Amino acid sequence: MLGVALKMLMGDRAKFVGLLFGITFTSFLVTFAASYFCGLMTRGFALIAENGAADVWVTDLSNATIRQLWVRIWRIRLARWAMRACRAFADLAEWLMPEDLRTRL
Repeated sequence: MLGVALKMLMGDRAKFVGLLFGITFTSFLVTFAASYFCGLMTRGFALIAENGAADVWVTDLSNATIRQLWVRIWRIRLARWAMRACRAFADLAEWLMPEDLRTRL
C-alpha cells in the first residue's frame, strides 16, 4: 500500500515538484506572518515596558491604533499645556517629555 501511495505521489515529476514548492512557500508565508506580528507587538509595547519607572502615562485620545501611536511618537509633539498639566500632578513629568523620549529611541 505504501509503495502504491509513493508511486502515485511521485509518478508525475512536475506535480510533485509543484506540490513541494507550494508546501514550502506556504510554510514560509505562515512563519513570516507570525514573526512580523510578534515584532509589531513587541515594538508596540516596548516603549512602555522599558520605561517602567513612570506610574502614570498620559497620551492623546486619538491613540486607538498602533499606527496612531507611532505617528504621535515620531511626528506630533504633545502640546505645551498638556505638559504643564502633567507637571502639576507628577514630579516625573519632566522625564516624560517627548524630546527626552525621542533621544531615548
